[in-house]
Amino acid sequence: MEDALGSAARRAVDWLKMYALPLWADAGFAAGPDYFREALDFSGKPIAGLATRSRVQGRQMYVYGQAMLLGWFDGREILSRTFQRGYDAFRDADGGYVASIGPDGEPRDARRLAYEQAFALLGFAWHERVFGSGEAVRKAEALWRWLEERLASPESGGFLMGLPAATGPRSQNPHMHLFEACLNWHATTGEAIWLERARGLFDLFARCFFDRERGVLREFFADDWSPTAADSDRIDPGHQAEWIWLLSWYGSDTGEPVGDQ
Repeated sequence: MEDALGSAARRAVDWLKMYALPLWADAGFAAGPDYFREALDFSGKPIAGLATRSRVQGRQMYVYGQAMLLGWFDGREILSRTFQRGYDAFRDADGGYVASIGPDGEPRDARRLAYEQAFALLGFAWHERVFGSGEAVRKAEALWRWLEERLASPESGGFLMGLPAATGPRSQNPHMHLFEACLNWHATTGEAIWLERARGLFDLFARCFFDRERGVLREFFADDWSPTAADSDRIDPGHQAEWIWLLSWYGSDTGEPVGDQ
C-alpha cells in the first residue's frame, strides 16, 4: 500500500508546480512596479485597493528561488525584477524598507520594522544564491549596517521593533527571522560574518527567549528582556517549531550544542 504521507506530499508538489507557482508568477505579480501582489480573490484575480506589504516580497523571492533550485519552476525573471525594481518601491530615503505601500506607490504603513528588514535580507540571499552577481551582497550588507546603526539596542541586546520607536513589549519574532536570514546568507556565501551575526541572535535566544524552567519559547518581553510584559506568558506553538528547525540548522553549521534548547 502506498505510504499516505508520501502520496500527500506528491500531490502538494504537483499543486505547487502546476497551479500555485504559475498563478503567483502571473496574476500574483504586478508587472510595471514589479512586485508581488498582496492577495488574489478566489477566481485568481488581484483584489483592488489593498496595501502591499514589503515582507511579501522577500517571502516570495525565497519561494521562487527555492522552486528554481528544486527544478519546479523557472523564477529567474521575477526574482530579478523584484530585486532590481520592485523592492525599491518600499525603500525609505533614510534607509530600510517600509512596512507597506498603497496602490499609488505611497507608504500605507511607513514604519520600518525589524521584521520587514529580516525578510528583505532573506529575499536578497536567495537572489544571490540564484544569480551570484554580488549585487544582493552589497544591498544586504548596507541593510545590516542600517539595522545596527538605527535599530540595535546595545544596552539590552537585540534590535528594537522598528522606527518610529514603538511602545509596548519587545518581541522575539523579528529576531527569529533575522536569525533565519543570517543562516540563509551563510549558506549562500559561506562568509563567517553571517554565522557570527547568527551567533549573537542565538545568544539572545538562549539568554532571554527560552524559558528553561518551563521548556518553552516566550514571545514578549519588557525593554530589558525580562519576562514581565503583559503578554510574557503567551506561547505560540508555530514559533516553537520554527526555532527547532533553525536551531538544528545553526547547530549543524557551527558544531555547537543546541540540544538542551
